[in-house]
Amino acid sequence: MRNGFKIVNIGSYFGIICVLMVLLCGCSSSGYLKYSKKLDLVERFKNATVKGKYAFGDANMKWSIMPITVLENMEEIKSIFAHPNSLIIYNIKMPDISSGQTILFKCGAGFHPSVQNWGVSDGVMMAVKIESENEKKTLFKKNIMPKGGTYLLEIPLDEFAGEKIQLKLMTGNEVGKNENGDWAVWYEPKIIIKKQSIHS
Repeated sequence: MRNGFKIVNIGSYFGIICVLMVLLCGCSSSGYLKYSKKLDLVERFKNATVKGKYAFGDANMKWSIMPITVLENMEEIKSIFAHPNSLIIYNIKMPDISSGQTILFKCGAGFHPSVQNWGVSDGVMMAVKIESENEKKTLFKKNIMPKGGTYLLEIPLDEFAGEKIQLKLMTGNEVGKNENGDWAVWYEPKIIIKKQSIHS
């Protein structure tokens, strides 16, 4: 853990540091999001199918699912607030990639900073799932505690290059646990294309 953040580097072969390209994103006539180098899932929240309690939020940010900006260490972080039970579905046309490139899903998964010391929540389940025509796969699933830090995800999606997929961001509770204080946040979720790191 570093500065309260836990790093979950899934498929570390591809490395961590990258240079992001200019955003070129749109929506095709088929309803699938398509992009060139980066797909910002906060900006594209309006294109997602959203299911849950008060799906677009209310004045008190309670029982809600909506884009927010989190201020942490004087830095504004574009995020998605997702109180359980929530389901956010993105229909995406994945790009083709050439030799030496990789596609990554990147985001942070954790609690809103303002509730980490409330002492109310008994944990929230956060999951990332993906579905294509031929496969269903859970990319990440974890019961996260308020003081457990934010999990930084970096997950390769090369096997889905060129395919139409559904990417699902989900929050919920394990059996016997409650929703009190479960202010779950997806921090800066995005899909990017980058060059593969070269390892000796």
